[in-house]
Amino acid sequence: MNQASARAVVYFRIHDSTYPRNSRIRSALSSEYEVTCLARVQGVHGPRKLIYESLGLWRASRGARILVLSEFNLQYASVAWAIARLRGMTLVIDGFIGMYETEVEDKKTVLPGSYPAKKYRFLDAVARRVADYYLIDTEVRAREIVMRTRSKVFALPVGAPDWAVQHEPANGHDEMRILYYGNYIELHGLDVLVPAVRRASESRKIRFTLIGDGPSRAAVEAMTNNWPSGSRVVFLDPVPQEKLPKYIAENDLVLGVFGSSLKSRSVIANKVWQGLSSGRVVLTQVSPAMLEIEQIAGSALVQVEASEEAIATALVGLDLLRVDRGELSAHLEDYVQMKFERFLSAIRDVSPRSHWKF
Repeated sequence: MNQASARAVVYFRIHDSTYPRNSRIRSALSSEYEVTCLARVQGVHGPRKLIYESLGLWRASRGARILVLSEFNLQYASVAWAIARLRGMTLVIDGFIGMYETEVEDKKTVLPGSYPAKKYRFLDAVARRVADYYLIDTEVRAREIVMRTRSKVFALPVGAPDWAVQHEPANGHDEMRILYYGNYIELHGLDVLVPAVRRASESRKIRFTLIGDGPSRAAVEAMTNNWPSGSRVVFLDPVPQEKLPKYIAENDLVLGVFGSSLKSRSVIANKVWQGLSSGRVVLTQVSPAMLEIEQIAGSALVQVEASEEAIATALVGLDLLRVDRGELSAHLEDYVQMKFERFLSAIRDVSPRSHWKF
C-alpha cells in the first residue's frame, strides 16, 4: 500500500451530504485523509441496487485504508464488512441511528416482537459485531454499547454546525420568545410541551413559534385553540437550514426534547447543540445524556422533568437576565473537537489488515 492510498478513506452510502453529523465526520476525516464519497444509488431497487452499490464500493475502495459506513445504513454492515476484509481495510460504522430504535421505538411502524422488529434488532447487532470502530453520539449510549460488542466504541458528539454562532441576547421585547423547530415526532414530546407552554402563558407573556411539519402538526395546531390572551402562537412551515440562525437569534429560548422513549433520554438533540451554541437558553428534559455537557453549558441549559407542571414552572420562573452565556459556543466546540481528536488519534496508527486470499 503506497503512501497516498494509506491516507485514503471511502465514505459509503451517504444519504445527505448536508446532514450535520455526516458533514462533521467527513470534515474531520478530510483534515488527514483523502475522502471519497459514495452516495446512495438512485433509481434502482431490490437486488440490482445491492449489486450496483457493492460493485461501486469495490471499485472505489481499491487501495483505500479505511471504509466508513454512513449513518442510516446499518442494513449494509455485512456488505461493508465483506468488502473491507477483501480489501484489507479498517471498517468504521456510524451507528448513530439504529434500525430497531427508529422503526419500532420512534416511528412505531413495526410492532415489538414481530418478525420485522426481530430483523431490525438482528441487523443492529450485526453492525456492532463486524465493525472495527463503532461510532455513536453520546457517552451514555457508548457505555451501553460497549457491553454488547468487541468493537472499539467512540462517542462523537453531534455538535453544532458552522452557522450556529453565538448571538447577543434578543432584547427589545416585553415577552418571552420560545422556539420549537423540528418534524413533530414523538421524541420531541409536543403532547407535553404545548400544554405546558399554554399553562405558562397564563402567568407571563409568551410568543411561541413552531417551525416545521410532520404527522402530528394538525393535532398540535388544534391544541393551541383559545390560547391565553396576551400571548400568541405562530406556526411556520419548514425553512431551509441557512435561515434557522435568523429565527434562533430572534428568540430567547429553544426547546429540546421531552419524549418518553429510552432514546429521548440518551441523546443530545441537534437543537440542543444549536441553541446553546447560538447563545440561547435551551430547555430540555433531565436525562443521563445531559451530564456530558451540563457543566460546560451552565445556566444556559435548563433541565426539568418531562411533565406539564415542571415545564410550565420553569418557564414562569426563568430569569433570562441572570443566564451566564460567557464563551459558551467556543467551549462546546472545544469539547467536540477533543472527542473527534481522540477518534482520529485511534485510527491514525492502525496497521492495514491482511487481505483475504482465495
